[in-house]
Amino acid sequence: MMIAWLSRLGKRIGALGRRRRQLDEDLAAELDHHLEMKSRHSEAGDTASAQRALGSRAYWLEQTRGEWTFPRLEAWWADLRYAARRLRHDRVFTIVATLTLVLGTGATTAVFSLLNGLRWRPLPVVRPGEMVRLALTHLPPSERHWLDGRQVPALERNTISFAMYEALTRHDDVFAGFFALGGGGSIHVEHQGVPRQVKFNLATGSMFTVLGVAPQVGRLFNPADDLPGGSADGVPWSAVISDALWTSMFNRSPSAVGARIIVDQVPFVVIGVCPPAFKGLNPGSELDLWLPLSASEALFPLFKWRRQHSARLLRPFARLRPGVDMEQAARYLSAVAPAVMEEAADPAQSAQDRAYHLAIHVEPRPAANGFSMLAVSYLKPLTILMAAVGAVLLIAATNLTSLFLARTAARRHEMAIRVSLGAPAARLRRGLLFESALIASAGVAGGLLLSRVLAVALQGLVSEGIRIDTSLDLRMFAFLGLVLLMVTLVAGLGPALQAGRAQPQTALKNAAGPAPGALRVRAGLVVLQTALSLALTAGAGMMLASLRGLVDGDTGLDRRRSVFLWPDLLNAGIGRDRMTRAYENILAQLRAQPDIEAAGWTDTVPLSGNLSSYSVDVEGRSDLPLPQREVFSILASDGYLAATGMRLRAGVDLPGPTSARLNVAVIGETAARRFFGSPEAAIGRHLRPAKQDWLEIIGVAADSKYYSVREAHPPAIYRPYWAGQPPRPGLSLALHYRGGAGESSAVAAATRVFEREAGRRPFVEVRTIDGLLRGAAGTERLLAWLLTAMAALALLISATGLAGLLSYLVEQRRKDFGIRLALGATTRHVQGLIVSHGLLLSGTGVLLGAVLSYFLRRTLDSFLFGVSPADPRIWLGGGALIIGAALIACAAPAWRAA
Repeated sequence: MMIAWLSRLGKRIGALGRRRRQLDEDLAAELDHHLEMKSRHSEAGDTASAQRALGSRAYWLEQTRGEWTFPRLEAWWADLRYAARRLRHDRVFTIVATLTLVLGTGATTAVFSLLNGLRWRPLPVVRPGEMVRLALTHLPPSERHWLDGRQVPALERNTISFAMYEALTRHDDVFAGFFALGGGGSIHVEHQGVPRQVKFNLATGSMFTVLGVAPQVGRLFNPADDLPGGSADGVPWSAVISDALWTSMFNRSPSAVGARIIVDQVPFVVIGVCPPAFKGLNPGSELDLWLPLSASEALFPLFKWRRQHSARLLRPFARLRPGVDMEQAARYLSAVAPAVMEEAADPAQSAQDRAYHLAIHVEPRPAANGFSMLAVSYLKPLTILMAAVGAVLLIAATNLTSLFLARTAARRHEMAIRVSLGAPAARLRRGLLFESALIASAGVAGGLLLSRVLAVALQGLVSEGIRIDTSLDLRMFAFLGLVLLMVTLVAGLGPALQAGRAQPQTALKNAAGPAPGALRVRAGLVVLQTALSLALTAGAGMMLASLRGLVDGDTGLDRRRSVFLWPDLLNAGIGRDRMTRAYENILAQLRAQPDIEAAGWTDTVPLSGNLSSYSVDVEGRSDLPLPQREVFSILASDGYLAATGMRLRAGVDLPGPTSARLNVAVIGETAARRFFGSPEAAIGRHLRPAKQDWLEIIGVAADSKYYSVREAHPPAIYRPYWAGQPPRPGLSLALHYRGGAGESSAVAAATRVFEREAGRRPFVEVRTIDGLLRGAAGTERLLAWLLTAMAALALLISATGLAGLLSYLVEQRRKDFGIRLALGATTRHVQGLIVSHGLLLSGTGVLLGAVLSYFLRRTLDSFLFGVSPADPRIWLGGGALIIGAALIACAAPAWRAA
């Protein structure tokens, strides 16, 4: 039996390669041969009797062809071609339906591709499933972080100290290797006198070995490249570059290996090039340069991170040994954590701090996809956007269902004739499903192309520096397949079931009448579309109002005449040894400029999110709990407060660098009221940071926002930037220019001063308060604009669906309206019937949307600022917009009805 089945299968597969006409000719010739043989051996000896004995020629042709071919596949292929011909004939319907789906699937695919690139795409390393990152939990009460503008206890920390890292590497029973990433960001690189800014990361020498990344050219880091004082190869420091930097800097020349580059005035030698697929461990950020961790001692000589137990700046990763899972690793780390913390303890810690330190746990986290704060920050916004674009796709699919139902109703006469001629109901259903599948395929293909453009635009809305990998992979193909299946079933299943229930006698008697229940289904779809549109419109309104509050909110800074500059003085020629003098000279020259009213240096730009904080001892206030004694620390020069528009509430400004008073500070108004009751009472009192001398408070400044507009005014402490040690390179300059001068003239004057002091023009980054506010509101801006776009698209599709339903209703009731007009009804009365029906459907959708939004109201809570989800203006405005769109949609059908 198996041999016979395989033989038939072989014949059928062989027939696939032959032309259909040739196969039919062969079958006809074989039947003619059988007829001739039968007539030759028949008793009558004539062809007619042989034909009667043989039976129907057509029957035997079909039966024989069924043995040689795949009849079911041929029938499906015929139905598919017929569906394509029907869609080509109905061009207007096909174009409208396809464009509707392109918009819906394009937006959905774009957001999914960003989520996929940030959260699910595995790293291009060997066995990424074995990679884990290590996090600290059970943190002391002093560990805080910001959430929605307020400080809350930190539940987890993703960075550790160098002492902790060294202790962890000595406990490797379940790990095949460890590595850690240090600081990163933008850095200045020169090669053959050509400067550029690139993205870099510091890493331990074991990184590429643990990851299993192979070089494209040369070699990658090993532990010998990460030795304090230089590498073991006899060159100052080793550097690994990306494929992109190899292309732009060296034109992909093999001579790049061994080339010397200058990084922030420190010489390095390129030892290798990473493969094109490897761009770092942070999804959303493409790195150009990797430097050994020990090189930070040369790049940042004032920062002694190896010897500072409190400097938790390393992000640790590890690879599990084969056969070890996350649960085993968690149990092992739980067991060795006390020993690790004991080895990494600071000998100078107090008894209480030591107890807190020893209680810290180390836990593994999956890192097959890397780790990025961008993914953490934008996971919830992108998830909300995914729901929003999913709602738009659902609206588009239901609108397509409505179009298919109307089209199927118009073809009832055709369907009835086909059934009368013997077409099975299954074949009718299949044909309609094929039509919806073709429309869905075209919509998904067009949406995929549109999503490439939308994904780039979305990344630009977040930040110019974001580069998320949105290329196609298995998850993307699976998602597109799921969308295709969903749209095919949603759009085609209802019409297919309706066509399968067609009764020829009823349809032929009343071909123009409405299909039973079809209008009710279409009306329900319009109500659903309206409800989803209201939810999106209300969400967009709330986010737009919130975004306006964030961007226009009071920061305590002068946004009209203050600007921040970051000049790269180090790479413009000012060495570290004369940086202090250069800062003083630049301030003196700037204050002599006629356009500049005040100037000052700072290490912390407001609203940038780069803050450092610590707890202080307060003179006479031992009753304050530890969280209440935490302050933000800002290093600044004299004139900084005036340059940012912050006024002194009491006391005097910070002294200049020539002053002998080192242990002084200016505090913010919030800190003064919390610690001493009033600004005046704070003057002359003292604060003491941990392990430092007491600081005398000489002034109290007005509060300003340093993290975001959402926050309550933080307790801040301003200290002289030169106190205790020479100022580091990379300080930012705040300028306050005069009312008659413009920002551009002030920046130009400052740039000329920088150039005179450094010897050549430095790279200068300009940051305005408005720009900082827009950057701080990145997630809100993304949600606001995208929800607005989705709401507009949903409103357009919903209005189109309502107009289509009413137009169909007018066509079906043409005789009814004619009789009404003939009996004396006015055109206004007929128009009122159509408009009232449309408003009834829209009003029902608005009520349903309000109920739906009530259950979803808390989704946006954490992103709102200065607006309540229950604000009646939002809902009344959204409802009015829906009703207005409904009236516009009713206009054309009402005019046709009259």
